[in-house]
Amino acid sequence: MYHLAWISPRKKYKKAFIVPFITRLVDLLGEKLIFIDELYFDLPVEEWPKSLFCIPYLCSKVPVDKTRAYIEAGSKALCNIDIMLSLMDRRIMNDVLTDSRAPCIPLFDDPKSIEGPVIEKPLDAENHDVRIYYDNKTVFLHRKTKDRCSFEEENSCIYRSNEEMVYSPLCSAINNLDIKVYAFNFNDGKDEVFAESRPSPVHNHFVQRDENGQEKREAVQLTAQEREEALRIAENCEHLVCGMDLLRYTENGVMKHAWIDINGFSVVKRHPDALEMLAEKMFEHVNSLVNEHSKD
Repeated sequence: MYHLAWISPRKKYKKAFIVPFITRLVDLLGEKLIFIDELYFDLPVEEWPKSLFCIPYLCSKVPVDKTRAYIEAGSKALCNIDIMLSLMDRRIMNDVLTDSRAPCIPLFDDPKSIEGPVIEKPLDAENHDVRIYYDNKTVFLHRKTKDRCSFEEENSCIYRSNEEMVYSPLCSAINNLDIKVYAFNFNDGKDEVFAESRPSPVHNHFVQRDENGQEKREAVQLTAQEREEALRIAENCEHLVCGMDLLRYTENGVMKHAWIDINGFSVVKRHPDALEMLAEKMFEHVNSLVNEHSKD
């Protein structure tokens, strides 16, 4: 029986940024690690490789019912998939942030309640078709397509009515930067939090890439308060590894921050040392769990 099963589409664990982590994890776990991907998704769950523990990397390509059945059959998930699924509702996501004592941007059902530019987001957090309405234009945000991440149109301020939306005021990010935060929450007394920034697609419609074709990101130093909040969010989500988005902005000349998204299991992209550390932490954690299991 395998010690750990990684459940995700192949392209998820073959992406350039995650390969160093996966490679190191394979080195450490060897034949005790199995990848459950498209080769197995169409098979009955009884034919999936058996494992003691699993990491379900949930997305639209992963069969949720089969993954749940796999866990119920005996493979203990190293993250709470019920919480992962609930986070796809942006209202619940904000509730988790509030419960974590982490400041967040309030959501409204009616854009008329908001003064100034309005952000319109689908209630479904898997839908990244986000719009920002100004008086004279609309900015359309979307998943990266080649080198495009957003575009704008003049005089197109028409709210959508074809699906359920939530609305929030626009807080302009300091230096027009998005901050991606990753918390390692292994409860080993050595919890780590990493952060990196990228140009915000609200103002930069094209993805900035390095010489290797990867999106440019810069390391960010978090405050002690931001680090503590990130770890509380990860703990409340019952995730060993949790990615989230942080917004820094100014209000009346004072720097503030708010958490705007929880991305679930995701890994830092531009910290090779952090990726190696994560693989080693995961290996140690799995080994500890396997040893406890063998005593039962």
